[in-house]
Amino acid sequence: MTAKGDDGLLDALRAATFTHRGPAHLIPMGGDDGYVEEAELQWEKALRPVQNQALRDHLRFHCVGDADAVSAGAQYLATAEWPPPGSGAVAHLGATLIAGWSFGEYQHGAAVVRLPNP
Repeated sequence: MTAKGDDGLLDALRAATFTHRGPAHLIPMGGDDGYVEEAELQWEKALRPVQNQALRDHLRFHCVGDADAVSAGAQYLATAEWPPPGSGAVAHLGATLIAGWSFGEYQHGAAVVRLPNP
């Protein structure tokens, strides 16, 4: 459940983390599939309360360290820098970065932004 007016933000976060496609499309973490074993320590702790194991693993996969994000997963950048780092993607529009992730060798990323009121 979201507070009134938060539906757009929740939908943007779902799209940026690829959870909007449903349970069949969640990415597993660790195991024999070759994916990284764990997220950065701070995110391992923060995501423990997520009760759905598949959702928790998928979100953990989006919070791996810089070295792991080169080959598998994504590095969560928070609001520290636009993904890919240094791009300034839509900053020239006056957008505010809410959350960002970098994938691969900083080749691409996903971001949730708040656009200015017209």
